[in-house]
Amino acid sequence: MSFEQLTDEERKMIKDIEPHLPDHIRSLPKEKQREVLIGHIMKVREQSNSEALYFKSLEAYKAKDTNLYDLKNWVFDKRFIEILANAKADQGRKRSPEDSKGALNGVEEVSPGVFRFPMLDVKFAGRLIDEVDYFQKWSEENGVHVHRPNSMNNYGAILDHFGFRPVLQNLMKWAIDPLTTRFFPHVGRLDGDHHGFMVSYQKGKDTKLDFHRDDSEVTLNLCMGRKFKGGDLYFGGVRCLKHQQVPPTKEEEVTVGHEAGYALLHLGAHRHAAKHIEDGHRENLILWCRSETYRKRSTDQRCNPWCGCHAPTVAAPCGTNNPQTSTTDPGDEKRDKRVS
Repeated sequence: MSFEQLTDEERKMIKDIEPHLPDHIRSLPKEKQREVLIGHIMKVREQSNSEALYFKSLEAYKAKDTNLYDLKNWVFDKRFIEILANAKADQGRKRSPEDSKGALNGVEEVSPGVFRFPMLDVKFAGRLIDEVDYFQKWSEENGVHVHRPNSMNNYGAILDHFGFRPVLQNLMKWAIDPLTTRFFPHVGRLDGDHHGFMVSYQKGKDTKLDFHRDDSEVTLNLCMGRKFKGGDLYFGGVRCLKHQQVPPTKEEEVTVGHEAGYALLHLGAHRHAAKHIEDGHRENLILWCRSETYRKRSTDQRCNPWCGCHAPTVAAPCGTNNPQTSTTDPGDEKRDKRVS
């Protein structure tokens, strides 16, 4: 395709990019530079068309349980309702920075910056699992290739793609935002978007997840259930972008078991991995929560004193770029925090 055959918007994009090309491309003849850029635009166009067809095909999906798509119909653990009420009551009080990170009745800080609490009714969680199963069966029967949650998970589904975006955005605002204000006050309000998805682990499919950080300010990891053994979550320290590949200290390492209906809340920059599942099938609902305000003021990628490279304590991330995968193996000789 020639430059003249591009759309006005695509031609403008190329002209805007040309002055900022890297040296190895700028050294090429003008015609070759254009070929490289047009090639990239064709890939973007193809991807855009493919996504448009995908979302068009999903319009035909009819939910099995329509009540699941409204937050007022969700069934939460009564203890979580109390936890949330206490967290919201504290929002109006003047608290010191240290006090604001203090204990909240019903919430266990299993490791610095990793909070565990009962959240969802187990039977209701089973209904959500059934809906995801129904969607995946429908997709297979209708020739729809389900988009997976990210480049690291080969199974599971992006909940936002088939109707759950509004309910998960409401969940973030109603529940995760006040908890973030309480436990991670440096993040501020969760005034951005989210990425909500279900991950699945079982033998013969995805059995583990490598060491990484999330593209979020705060992450909710909610165990939905099924019967399983193993697959514990390993944490290995908060890191800024500059030090995200620096190995964790022994003090930073902790392993946390899963229990259906229980959630873990942690910073997106708190590196973690899912260890091998030993038996059964485990499903987790993951919600990456974002703050646009925080991202705008966190453009400096220099290391700050709160990075785990300075002290093995939880702190604000220096930035929140895409997740980075490490070849680090969490291993088994770690400090173990088992759930009851």
